[in-house]
Amino acid sequence: MKIKRILAIVCSAAMLACLSACNDSSDDDSKKETTEETTEVVTEADIESDSESAADSDIDADSDSDFDLNSEDPQELILNILQMGFESSFGENMLVDYEEDTQNYVVSIWQDGLAANLANEAAADAWNTMIDTLVSAVGQMTDPIRQIDSTANITLNILSDENQDDVLLTIYNGEVTFNAAE
Repeated sequence: MKIKRILAIVCSAAMLACLSACNDSSDDDSKKETTEETTEVVTEADIESDSESAADSDIDADSDSDFDLNSEDPQELILNILQMGFESSFGENMLVDYEEDTQNYVVSIWQDGLAANLANEAAADAWNTMIDTLVSAVGQMTDPIRQIDSTANITLNILSDENQDDVLLTIYNGEVTFNAAE
């Protein structure tokens, strides 16, 4: 159960940092602060502290929440963890799915104004910071998820808020495989 909580905490923290980078203002101090926050190294003590905090928080695997962290089915468990982690940052602006033929967990997220900011040169630093944060987050999620499902792959798609059929960024197992800004 401890690895499940750690995975949920890491996922939530990374997505909050990503959301912070996306909403970054043009103020240089704000960008510096966001960059410092997203590049902070998580120590084992931090993970232990976060795990204890999560155990004491309102998120309880045994509560009547919508997510079953006690599932015996590894696919369902991972889907629930990903759903819970990303939903805390993106709310209804996300989808989590499992592609059985490729053993691929696909998380698709979008945020209001993201497509418009992609064309803005001033937002390029925030976009790159967000990419770095997401690559790190997906990379950190891949190993713990593979402890639950050894064949798992993780794809994170950032979708256009204007047309959710348009993919702006794809990260597969911690590697950027598509970036619409390039």
